Amino acid sequence: MLARDFARASQLLENATPAEKEGDMVPFFDGMVARAQHNAARARSSFQFLRDRVATKLRERPDDAELTSDLSMADAGLGLKENALREAKRAIELCPVSRDAVDGPFYETMLALVYAMTGEHDAALTQLEQIVRLPRGPDYGELRFDPLLDEIRTDPRFDRLLSQAALPPVYE
Repeated sequence: MLARDFARASQLLENATPAEKEGDMVPFFDGMVARAQHNAARARSSFQFLRDRVATKLRERPDDAELTSDLSMADAGLGLKENALREAKRAIELCPVSRDAVDGPFYETMLALVYAMTGEHDAALTQLEQIVRLPRGPDYGELRFDPLLDEIRTDPRFDRLLSQAALPPVYE
């Protein structure tokens, strides 16, 4: 994905083990590859499959931050902006940085990605500015190469984010 070799990424996903295909990452990445290749039908199918799978799990574990975040990404991929934003914010409520310095920044980053995926570019940049120097926040490589951030890379604030990401994290 990061190398933009989407044909190879598709091949790797097709060759995933049965155990890998049981998880949520294969449909997520398939949706992302399809989105990058402008294959709207396949992207919708993959994100809907992921959404259905995650929604089933959430019925059993409604306060699971990881599942809630996964649902936000599926909904963002489906264009369900309000749902995606609500779910991404809920994941942060379930696992705030103030309580979990390891996983909390991940959910903050996921909110930024949801903003970016749903066209809320200013909000995505603002969110990234707030978390870029956190330990376990988005790193230089993620910011520089993640296809989900392609649409905000042209904003002048993005260069400042990259400069900040190249510095060591701030521990408080």
